[in-house]
Amino acid sequence: MRCRAARSFRRWTAGCSTPPSSTTRRRIACSVKDKVKFYKTPDSVLQKQLDAYDAAASKKSAENPIFKEIADSQKAFAERAVKWDLDTNVSRRMAYNHYFGQKPAPAKKA
Repeated sequence: MRCRAARSFRRWTAGCSTPPSSTTRRRIACSVKDKVKFYKTPDSVLQKQLDAYDAAASKKSAENPIFKEIADSQKAFAERAVKWDLDTNVSRRMAYNHYFGQKPAPAKKA
């Protein structure tokens, strides 16, 4: 088991040119020093990307039965895996807001 974990870690680090801690430090430095702004992609854009993928995949599935079989299999796996993830992993937002969110202003003395 230890060998498998070490092998997985090596695979992960080999595929990742910079560890996550370096990436976040570099992103923060860019934000402060170079005034670079990072934005979350809006849900409306993500929805349009999903709609475009569905249209393209539907067309390709009609042309190629192997593509359809693979896409259907991947979609079935994603449904199971993501459902499990959503059911078992909690959002980090509450903990983040608890420790780092804006604190309420202290009550004023009368």
